[in-house]
Amino acid sequence: MSSTTQLVETMAKHLIDLWRWRRAHPTDLRQPAEQWKDGPSIHSTGFNGYAPGSLVLEPSLGMMHPITARRFHAAALDDPARLQWTKFD
Repeated sequence: MSSTTQLVETMAKHLIDLWRWRRAHPTDLRQPAEQWKDGPSIHSTGFNGYAPGSLVLEPSLGMMHPITARRFHAAALDDPARLQWTKFD
């Protein structure tokens, strides 16, 4: 977990540095008009930013690929198998 956290933090720092450089030097990295044929997007995703606690997590329902579900069941990771956990070595 710590190596993943370190990776994400390092990448985030580099992305922030790149974003700051891009904002300070808008003409240094040319983007051809062909890349944006329709011009700037006028559509919004509706995402207003990260807001912790804005959604209640309901862990009683989960969706996963059927193969993953079979693997969870085979590994006794599903709720019906929970009573058997104390019998495992």
